[in-house]
Amino acid sequence: MDTYDPARRYGRVPVALPVTGWAPQGQTAAISGTVWYLGEGGLMVEFPVGLQRGTSVRLALPTLQGLMEVEGTVVWTTTHGSVIRHGVAFPEPKGPDFIQRVLGEKH
Repeated sequence: MDTYDPARRYGRVPVALPVTGWAPQGQTAAISGTVWYLGEGGLMVEFPVGLQRGTSVRLALPTLQGLMEVEGTVVWTTTHGSVIRHGVAFPEPKGPDFIQRVLGEKH
């Protein structure tokens, strides 16, 4: 079984981005949620449904240039009120301009 090291390897930026997600393993409909933290190594997203750890998920992030699709793997989940927070790690870290491209500004 894979282990997840919770030590933060990449900086993260607080955001509030609406997002649409698709998880091919058992989830056929789109899921609407909110990304609260974004970084080169992954993001934290809230969905109204839970995705199992290890689930691959495709997300469409809104940018000034249109939707940007990213893929990742759910590495942790936790319940917070009526939503479920998911930590999603990208297979490979994004470039240093990733956050700027998503948000359209320097951070």
